[in-house]
Amino acid sequence: MNQDTPEIVIERLLPDKSTRKIILNLFLDAINQANALGKGKWGTYYLSDSFRLLMGSLIIFTIEEGRIWLALDKKLLEIQENKRKRLELSDSWKWDIDDYPEYLRVPSKNGYYTPSSNNHPELWSLMKEFHFSYLVKVAHKFEQLKTTSQAKHSPELLDYLQRELGQFVPQPDYSNAQSEESFALPEEVSEPLTLYEGSRQRISVNAYERNPKARQKCIEYYGVICSVCGFVFSRVYGNIGSGFIHVHHLKKISEIGEKYRVDPIRDL
Repeated sequence: MNQDTPEIVIERLLPDKSTRKIILNLFLDAINQANALGKGKWGTYYLSDSFRLLMGSLIIFTIEEGRIWLALDKKLLEIQENKRKRLELSDSWKWDIDDYPEYLRVPSKNGYYTPSSNNHPELWSLMKEFHFSYLVKVAHKFEQLKTTSQAKHSPELLDYLQRELGQFVPQPDYSNAQSEESFALPEEVSEPLTLYEGSRQRISVNAYERNPKARQKCIEYYGVICSVCGFVFSRVYGNIGSGFIHVHHLKKISEIGEKYRVDPIRDL
């Protein structure tokens, strides 16, 4: 068992304060995304030489000495060839070719990122797209975090992260992982599995039905981070805001005026 505190370990791994702040914020970004995809699907723990974030049965993000290791969506890397090449041209990114170069169960390509103040925002935006896409696929694959990993989860690591960054950090919940329900908005109504929206009922005005499963599919893909301003409810409101986000149609269904089949990724 590791006898060091999270503070001792992280100061040994990341002695430079500015680098430490950058990397810990990236770690928190990944935690928030994992939590949005399922409160029982993730966990963290630390060793004398690393901080780790897991989903399902996979390690997806590791803080090591002076750098991070993370898993990226292999399929998306193949599709987004130009973005992949931009990543590969950076001196801050190196593919893992020795330890864990890829996962097969949920296909990934893995690598190491050493932040640089010169190009960090641009590079992280590239990696974040590939990394978050991978987290979505892992969340679809696994109902919950592996039981042995649940036992290793370290709440004190997350408590430290909250103190160090001054931001709310969620804790996983393994008590009801397999039957967890998504947050439902008042206007949402139960629908069959086929995803249709906009059927009109005559009350005193036209009320357009919202499909809760379409909403959930959208959240599973994009997470609970506002696409416009980056706002995350849980960071401001704590547990009461965890998992909450309002999903909008790119085109108002009131303008369509008829029942139509909705694509949760393209239309929401």
